[in-house]
Amino acid sequence: MAPVTAPRARHRNAEWLPPGYQVSAQMREVAVPLVLFYSILLPAGLAADLSGVVISPYRLAALALMPFALRRMALMKMRPNLTDVLIFFGSIWAIVAMVSVSTIREGLEGGGSFFIDGFGSYLVGRAYLTDARKVRTFLLGALPGVLGVSAILVIESISHRLLIAPLFPQRASLTNLYETRMGLLRARAVFALSGAAGMFLASLVPLYFLSRLPSRSRYVATIVAVLGAFFTVSSSAILTLLLQFGLISYHAIFTRLFGTRERLIYLVI
Repeated sequence: MAPVTAPRARHRNAEWLPPGYQVSAQMREVAVPLVLFYSILLPAGLAADLSGVVISPYRLAALALMPFALRRMALMKMRPNLTDVLIFFGSIWAIVAMVSVSTIREGLEGGGSFFIDGFGSYLVGRAYLTDARKVRTFLLGALPGVLGVSAILVIESISHRLLIAPLFPQRASLTNLYETRMGLLRARAVFALSGAAGMFLASLVPLYFLSRLPSRSRYVATIVAVLGAFFTVSSSAILTLLLQFGLISYHAIFTRLFGTRERLIYLVI
């Protein structure tokens, strides 16, 4: 994929960018985080059972990619910052907390999973998504997966029929998977839980909407992510969407209406 350069300032997405500025990177530069992203979209039923320890596909991917991320950070001479330290010790604390309230085996299993999910995934992003250009290219590369999963979620919810879970046995029984709300099935597609599917899609909404990608890609991706999150009929996902719409509107009032940056103090009040 060739880098995309910003056109003249008459285009809204490039109004703050100088002519010729590259707004996206090469797709190969974000190949590693895309591998992790698409491993999240593998069916949860594909989790591997290693001596009684169940490891999901994305955890295996994160575990395998962590050494590559550390090597890249060393080659680029990245120095740890405060965020790195806080996320690392927060992930370590999860292990300590889990061990303190359960058996050592259960604590290491649960806490270790949290460590890989949190710090492992963060490490991959920290090493490879180092500027806005790479984030935009990553979002473009992730778009086919977002489209596919959202389509499955919408179809499952409206048809009241799960398409993925019956094909890949999970730890939950199928009788507990068919839960309805507001006349819609709580869809889950490849995810183990409807709430996880909803939060995953909802988390992509502000990323796409504020990405400064070309308008068509940006709006299509945002709408698709909103639909996918909504049709999980998850209260946490719907609440997240409402909060995001409020914050995006708050940002737009200042940047579009007043022509300045938003002020946190008014939001706090």
